[in-house]
Amino acid sequence: MYRRTGHAEHDSQSYIPEGEIEWWAANNDPVARYVAVLKTSVGANDEEFGAIDERVRREVDSVTDLAEQSSEPRALDALEGMYADPPRESPLWFREGYAAAAQPSESAELLWSAIRTSFALAKTSACTAAHSKSASGLRRNSERQA
Repeated sequence: MYRRTGHAEHDSQSYIPEGEIEWWAANNDPVARYVAVLKTSVGANDEEFGAIDERVRREVDSVTDLAEQSSEPRALDALEGMYADPPRESPLWFREGYAAAAQPSESAELLWSAIRTSFALAKTSACTAAHSKSASGLRRNSERQA
């Protein structure tokens, strides 16, 4: 099969000689060749191909509309319809017996609150210790002077 478009939108296909893609489309398109074979070998005609095209277009439009109106699928359903028997995995981030990944007591807000409290206590302790040192130093100096 010949690729008549680049591998991605940004692919300008500058590596392909000029005119090659047009030549391929006009002279060696696999779909056009297959249509020609069907016309000669089984007697298919343009009206039948038109009906097939219309049926396929309706089906694609129908399932596209359904997909666009549907809600986002759950992550666990990602493999549904991809394989005959998709593997069913429990999410690793859930613990057995719990309905959520984190319990209310494990929330980030509570964690940050505990961290802030710890820092505040540490700061207060450091300030108190520094104040005690300076106060005792003052007492010693005043005792020496007396």
